[in-house]
Amino acid sequence: MTPGTWAPIPGGRLSYTSRGEGPPVLFVHGLTFDRRLWEPQSPLAARRRLVCVDLRGHGRSSAPPDAPYTPAGDLAAILDALGIERAAVVGSGSGGRAAAQLAVAHPDRVAALALIGASLDGEPFGPELAAFLGSLPVTARERGMSAAIDEWLASGLLSHARRLPAVEVALQRMLREFDGVPWLRADPVVTPSPPTKERLGEIAVPAVALVGEHDHPDFHRFARVYAVGIRGAEFAIVRGAGHLPNLEAPMSVNGLLESFLDRAGA
Repeated sequence: MTPGTWAPIPGGRLSYTSRGEGPPVLFVHGLTFDRRLWEPQSPLAARRRLVCVDLRGHGRSSAPPDAPYTPAGDLAAILDALGIERAAVVGSGSGGRAAAQLAVAHPDRVAALALIGASLDGEPFGPELAAFLGSLPVTARERGMSAAIDEWLASGLLSHARRLPAVEVALQRMLREFDGVPWLRADPVVTPSPPTKERLGEIAVPAVALVGEHDHPDFHRFARVYAVGIRGAEFAIVRGAGHLPNLEAPMSVNGLLESFLDRAGA
C-alpha cells in the first residue's frame, strides 16, 4: 500500500490520497477496508478532486485513541487539514453511516451525499446479520485475525463480489492487511444521540442511496430509510452487484456518481 499523505486529527493522524482538480469529493470506506476500496473510482478525477481517506484503525492511519471520538469529527478534521470548506461525500457500508453523521453534525461541510450499501445509526441489523458481525471480533480475539478474516471473506456479504477475479484480489489485498485493532480492543467511538435516523430530515443537500441488487436485505432496508428520510433523496439499485457495487460494477457506479454529482452541482 502506498504511504499516502497524513493529516492531523485529535489524538492521531489519518492517511489519505488526493488526486485530480475541481470540486472536492471525499470517499469514506467501511469497516475492515481502506482507501484502496475506491481505486475503481479513479476516472472521476478527470473532473473532480478525489480525496480517499483511511479511517482510524485502517490502512496507514492511527489506531483509535483511548479518548472518545466521533467519525464525523475525524472527517471534518481532514477537510480542515486540506483546506476544503465543503465537499461531496461518498461512503460505503459503515463509511456511509459516518458520511451521514457528518452531514448531520457539520451540515456546512457537505455539498452532496452519496451512500453506497450504507448502514445507519438507529436502524439495527436483523438478528442473523447482527449475530454474524458480532462474532467476528470474538473470533479475532479467540482464534486470531486470520481466522476472523477467513470468516468475513466466506460470508454472504462478500461472496458475490468474490466471484470476480480482480475483486477477489483487491479484497484479499485489503483484508489481509487489516490489523483488526477495532476488533481486538475497545473502540471509544461515540454513537450519535439522538441517532442519525431520527435526524435525516435535517439533511438539506442532494443525496442518493445506492444498493447492490444482490446485497443483503438489511442494506436494502437501510437504503430505503435513507431515501425516504432525506428530503428529495434519490434511490438506485446497482444491477448485478452485491455489497460492494463500486468494486463489482464500477462503470455503473461511476456513471451514477458522475450524473448525481453533476445534478447536485458538486
